[in-house]
Amino acid sequence: MLSLLSLFPVVAAGSATFSSFRLAGAQEFQTFHPASTFEVFPNGIDHPLSGRAQPAHFRDSALAFIHKRLGNGTTLYKSGFESDVAAHVYVHQQFNGIPVTNAIANVAQNKAGKVTSFASSFVSARPRKVPSSVAKLSAEQAGQRATSALGGSALNDREWTLAYLALNADELVLTYAIPLQLSPEQRVLAYVDAATSAVVSVINQTLDLTYRAIPITARDPNDGFELIVDPEDLVASPSGWTTPRSGINSHATRGNNVVATLYTGTLTAPEPFDNYTWDASLEPDDQRNVNASIVNAFYVLNTVHDVFYRYGFTEDAFNFQGADAIFLRVQSTITRNNAFFFPTPDGTPPEIHMLLWDSTSPMRDGDLETDIIAHEATHGLTTRLIGGGSGGCVNSAEAGALGEGWSDAFADWLAQTSEDIKDFALGTYVLDSPIGIRSAPYSTDTKVNNITFELLQSSEGEVHVFGELWAEVLHLQLAALVAEYGFTSDARTNPTGTGGNVIWLHLFVDSLPLLPCQPTFLDARTSWIQADAVRYEGRNKCLLWKVFAGRGIGVGAKADHVNNFEVPEECA
Repeated sequence: MLSLLSLFPVVAAGSATFSSFRLAGAQEFQTFHPASTFEVFPNGIDHPLSGRAQPAHFRDSALAFIHKRLGNGTTLYKSGFESDVAAHVYVHQQFNGIPVTNAIANVAQNKAGKVTSFASSFVSARPRKVPSSVAKLSAEQAGQRATSALGGSALNDREWTLAYLALNADELVLTYAIPLQLSPEQRVLAYVDAATSAVVSVINQTLDLTYRAIPITARDPNDGFELIVDPEDLVASPSGWTTPRSGINSHATRGNNVVATLYTGTLTAPEPFDNYTWDASLEPDDQRNVNASIVNAFYVLNTVHDVFYRYGFTEDAFNFQGADAIFLRVQSTITRNNAFFFPTPDGTPPEIHMLLWDSTSPMRDGDLETDIIAHEATHGLTTRLIGGGSGGCVNSAEAGALGEGWSDAFADWLAQTSEDIKDFALGTYVLDSPIGIRSAPYSTDTKVNNITFELLQSSEGEVHVFGELWAEVLHLQLAALVAEYGFTSDARTNPTGTGGNVIWLHLFVDSLPLLPCQPTFLDARTSWIQADAVRYEGRNKCLLWKVFAGRGIGVGAKADHVNNFEVPEECA
C-alpha cells in the first residue's frame, strides 16, 4: 500500500506562545514566540529553480523556495551549511532592512536538490505597527539602560545590533539585544526599545542540569582512571586538542575546541597529563585533586566535540572551534549542586560551568562525571543547530524541555557499550544515588519508567521534568534501533557503521537543523521521522512511529498533550 505520508507533505502547525522571566520581587517580562509551521516532504519536491541546465547553488534554490512561499523582499539571509545528506538555509523576516529576531524560516534540501522540509515562524506580513528603523539611542545607552533596569553587568562578547522584536503577531518594536550577567549563575538577553529605552523583554540564557581521565565509556571515579594514549580524533581535530587557533601547541588544557581552566583563575593543567592523580579521600578542591579534575573535564568535552563533528556538527554547521571554543570553568564556585551551559550565537565563545556537589563528604565534583559534562555539551549542539547558529531558538517551554531531553539522551547514548541497552540514570555519582537527579531512570521496562505524552498537561512541571519524556522516548528509540540493527562498538569515530546506535545518532543530529525556532514535541517527532526519510529513505519509519505511539505521541497527537497511541495505517 502506498502511504499518504509518502505522497503528500506532512504539515505541523504550532500555536504562538509566551515565555516569562521574573526577577526576584520584580517585574515579570514576557517574550512572544510566533506560531510556527513545519512541513516535511519525505520524497522531496521541486523548488522554483529546478530544471535549469546548470543546477543552482543550494542557497539560491532555498531562497527562491522561501520567496515563493513567503514573498519577495520579506527576508534577510542569516546562515546556511551543507552536510553529507542535506543542505540547510536560514533566513530572518525583515522590515526596512532590519531582521525580526524571533521570526525565522528555514529550508532543507537533499543531495538531489529537492526540498525536503520547510519551517517558518514569521509574523504577519503587514503588522499593525512597524516602528522606524532609526534608533533614538545608541547601543551603549541601551546597555546602560538594561543594567540600570535589571542590575548586573553587560557582556561585551558580541556586537549589540538593532533588530525588530515581535511583541505579538501584529506588533514590532525596534530593539537592542543586550546580554547581561545578573549573577554568577544567571545570564539573560535583555531587549531594550531603541526609541523609548524601556526593557520590553528578557530571555533566560542559562541552561542548567538542576537537582537530581576517566575513559569515555565509563561514568565516574568509581569506574577508575586509566592512562589514555592519543585520544584525539585527528579527523575532527586535525591539530589535536592542545593547539589553539594560533597554531602553537599550548601543552596545557587549552586548544581549538576547549579552554579548560579552574574557575577561580586562568589556571590550566599543563602536560604531562598523566601526572595527576585523584585522591577520593580529599575534597575535590584540594590542590592535589584540582589538575586531575581539569584534565578529566578537558578530555571528556573534547571527546564529545569529536563525536559531534563526525556526525555533522562541523565548523560550517556552527560548532565550537577556534574563535568560539568552549570555555570550560572547572570547579566553578558560582553555586553548588548543579552545572550550567551559557549559550551564544555562532562566533561567540559559550561557557560551561561545572560545580561541586555537597550531598556527600568529601564533596563530589561534577567534572568527574562523564554524563553531566556530555549533558551540558549537548546544549551547545541543540542551541546552535536549531535556528542556524542563533543560539536563541530553544527558549519556549516545550523547546526548553526538548533541550533537556536531548541532553540527557546523548549522555545516555554515550554510556551504552553493547547491544544490551541498559537503564540510564543521570548524576548517580554526584548524588551517590542509583536513581540520580531525575524522577526515574530511562528504561525499556514500564515498571521502571512509564511516562507518556500527557505528562505535559501538568501545571507543576518545568523543563527538566517535561524533558524526561523526550529523553525516555529517545532511550526507547535507541533500544529499538539496536534491537533491529545491532550495535557498532566504534560508533564514536565511525559514522559509517551499520549499528542501530550509529543510525540513532545520525537521526539525532540530522533532525535538529530541520526544526523551526522554538520547536514543540510534535515538531521534534516530525523532524525525527523526516531525518530517517532523508538519510535512510524512510526504511525505519514504522519502527520509529511505534516507539512514539507507545508513549502517547502517536500520529493523531495534538498540541493539547492528550495521549494518542495510533500509528500510520501502513504501520498498523
